[in-house]
Parts: sequence; C-alpha cells; structure tokens
Amino acid sequence: MLDLTEALLRLVAATSWGDGGAGLVHALSEVVREATPFDAGEVAVAQPVEFRRWSLTEDENDVVETDLLLHVGSCGRPVRVDDLPEVVDFPRTHALLRQRGLQSLLLFPLASPGGPEGAIVLARTFGWAFAGAPLGYLWPLARMGGLCLERALALTALRRKLEFMGDGERDNRHAEERARRQTDAVREELERTRDDLAAARAELMATQGQLGAAQAELDALRSQAPAAAARGPRRGRP
Repeated sequence: MLDLTEALLRLVAATSWGDGGAGLVHALSEVVREATPFDAGEVAVAQPVEFRRWSLTEDENDVVETDLLLHVGSCGRPVRVDDLPEVVDFPRTHALLRQRGLQSLLLFPLASPGGPEGAIVLARTFGWAFAGAPLGYLWPLARMGGLCLERALALTALRRKLEFMGDGERDNRHAEERARRQTDAVREELERTRDDLAAARAELMATQGQLGAAQAELDALRSQAPAAAARGPRRGRP
C-alpha cells in the first residue's frame, strides 16, 4: 500500500484538463485497489438530472442505485454494508445487488470542502468483505478524488469552449485576445486547484495528528490496564 501522501500526489498528477476525468478515475482505482480489493466499483457525481458515473473496473454496469447514493451524500460519512439485509430500506439498490451477485459495500462521500456531491462505491461478492478496510486511509483519498475530479471536469469544459471558439472565430481579429483571456482563466483555475489541494493536505495532516494522539492515549490506557488488574480492587479501612 502506498504512503498516503504519495497516493494523494498521484491523484493530483492524474488531474488533466482534456480527458473529462478519465485519467483521474483510473489513478483513483489503482490507489484504492492497493489499499483494499474490490470486485466492482464506481464514482458517481450528482448532475442536475441524474448521477454521472465512472466505473473503477472493466464492468461498466451501475453498482448501486440513486436511493443509496443520496443517503450517503446526506449522512456525510463512510457507509459500510456487510450483508444484503442491511440495505432493505433501499429497495432499488437491494434488487440491483442481488441481480449482480454483490453482497458487501463500502461507500465514501465526495465530501471535500467545495467539492462535488457524489460517492465512491466499492463492492464485493461475499459478506463482511470490508470489515478490516483502512477507513482512515481511504476517506482522504475519496475527498481528494472528489476535488480533483471536479477540477478535471471544469478544465475539460473550458477546453471544449476554447476549441469551439477557435472554430467559429478563426477569422476574427479578436480571437487571439479572447484565447489569451481564456488561457489566463485556465491558469487562475489551476492556481485555485493548487490552493485547494494545499488546504486539503493541511487538513489531512491535522487529521493524522489527531489520530496519532488518540492512538497514543489508547496505548497508554492499555498499558495501565494490566497494572490495575494486578493490584486488584482497593479495600476500605475496617
């Protein structure tokens, strides 16, 4: 499994302005698979009418339905499903999982500050598959993945607009100036992306510090427990 910082940087490096997020999704699939295996997976981003989806495997079929995706987005935290009875309240997803032979799920909201609404979905064909998954490692990947995907989509849309303008105004003497302004806009967008990534990294480092402090406190409590047991209960004076 990659170091978390290295994995996050790999996502940043895969963020391109011309592929509609495909390169980023491929990189996300690789770093997630190194942390926990999965049989099916997808990234779903909310659009005005429906969710836009990218598969994390060669299977392009949907993994879950919108009923569960909306729930994950509303609760704002990872959701683990260990067996099918746990999703009976989401009948469309329950039926789809049974149809596909999937039994376990792990879902992460794309909850980066300012990021898109959606989720990363992982699935396996047997129960309790994600009981030992490293959530503290995977959730920062999901947050960064959502932020990078949003930037990739915005930059791709900007590139298409530039290409359209170039075709329609090739003979216009103002086309060069307009292209220059659009290029400046791209640079500004990239600068904002760097600032967002820096903020996300700072947030990640703070989270790691909190986890380290909590682990140290837990280790201290564990070390005190045998000593307390050896002394036995205190007795009052007669």
